[in-house]
Amino acid sequence: MTTQKSSAERVKSYDTKLLDAWVFRDRESLENRFGMEMDKILALYNSDTGRQKLLEHMRKIDPSLNGNADRAAGIVKKNMEQLEKKKGFFEKVMALPAKGVELVGKAGKVLWNHKILTLIALAIASWQLPNLIRYFASIEGAEAGNAMAKAGEYVESFLPFSAGKTGAVPDLGIGSIPGSP
Repeated sequence: MTTQKSSAERVKSYDTKLLDAWVFRDRESLENRFGMEMDKILALYNSDTGRQKLLEHMRKIDPSLNGNADRAAGIVKKNMEQLEKKKGFFEKVMALPAKGVELVGKAGKVLWNHKILTLIALAIASWQLPNLIRYFASIEGAEAGNAMAKAGEYVESFLPFSAGKTGAVPDLGIGSIPGSP
């Protein structure tokens, strides 16, 4: 049995298909479609007379817009705002390595300017190094892979029970972390 869509549903689905053509993936495709830079498009959208010019330009580009030009312009404006946010995000991500180098340089200056404190910190770190190695070796068994293997052994130890055989549950050998209660 087929169901017929109402005329409002058909118009709505047509509108969304039509308006999807006004969502742009990047700034260049938006500028190519309009034939002008994004800043100029935003300036036209934000002024009353410019908005009318923009709507007329959009109708020239896509005559099938008819009464949907205002909605398409709103979609384009939201799309441009998102593209600006995306651009700002990518600029920040691209600046991260430079900021990392800058922070390492600042840390190097601090270490160079405070040589006595640096030597004391290195002495304490080298004195505590064996304790740190022992600590990390003690929690080695708590790694995810090793813990999963031990959990698998524990589950396998119950398999004889399902077959009617009895057996002993193995000692998992999980120790406590030093310094924990």
